[in-house]
Amino acid sequence: MMRASKYQWTNAAPRQNFEALKGKVPQETWNKCFRAYGAHINALESFPLFAAAVLAGNMAKLPPSDLNSLAAQYIGVRIVYTGLYIFNRSSEKIAYVRTGVWYWSLAIPALTLIRAGTHLNLQL
Repeated sequence: MMRASKYQWTNAAPRQNFEALKGKVPQETWNKCFRAYGAHINALESFPLFAAAVLAGNMAKLPPSDLNSLAAQYIGVRIVYTGLYIFNRSSEKIAYVRTGVWYWSLAIPALTLIRAGTHLNLQL
């Protein structure tokens, strides 16, 4: 990437670097990087729900093994999601599978929040 940009990469405005590479690298490489960026943004958007689920599970004193399982499942599903996002060039079927995996990645922390709330409610 650096070579393709003729070493014009700037740290002063790093978000502009990506757009500046368009047309300087092969189109498929740029598309894959663009999809990776989209997957990254999506991960940042979904992380707060995961963090809230872990915190709520700790507050509700859910078993550590359950919280470890939550974390492993979430990370595993997000890895699958990211792979489907980055390596799908144009298949609508794979895009729908990716959407299903995205829902699955949201269901894991959402169900943990429900479980934590139920557990806390039973303690009252």
